[in-house]
Amino acid sequence: MVVKLGRITAILILTTFLFLNSCTPRQFIKTDFNSIITDAQSYKGQYIEIEGSVDFQHPRWGFSTWYFMLKEDSKKIRCYENNYRVTSWSFVSDALRKAAYKKEKIIVRGKFNLGYKNEPQIELDFIEYGGVSYNTDHKPPSIRMPF
Repeated sequence: MVVKLGRITAILILTTFLFLNSCTPRQFIKTDFNSIITDAQSYKGQYIEIEGSVDFQHPRWGFSTWYFMLKEDSKKIRCYENNYRVTSWSFVSDALRKAAYKKEKIIVRGKFNLGYKNEPQIELDFIEYGGVSYNTDHKPPSIRMPF
């Protein structure tokens, strides 16, 4: 009886631990373009939050990656989402187009990395524009037509 109680307690502790860690919100380091550009190595692998304008003429995509450029003055950071169909969720694309058209700033949250030729880039988690936060990892279901 003591052994079974120990196993049940261990299972409860483990499941509680896993549940609480999966529900813990990720902490983002708020930073700016100058800090990122001058000291990119210290931010590598960190989850950051940065504000800037969208340099966005049309959706740009690769094989399974879509991206846009976040800019401030002449500095640019590539913001991308991997394995996300060919284009982004339409609400995200619409918000980015609107921000680019109105020349308004957006807030980007994600994991900072150095890409090709050590250019700064952010793997997106969230985009905030107009008081609305968009989860870029969200994949809405596809609608299949019967014909």
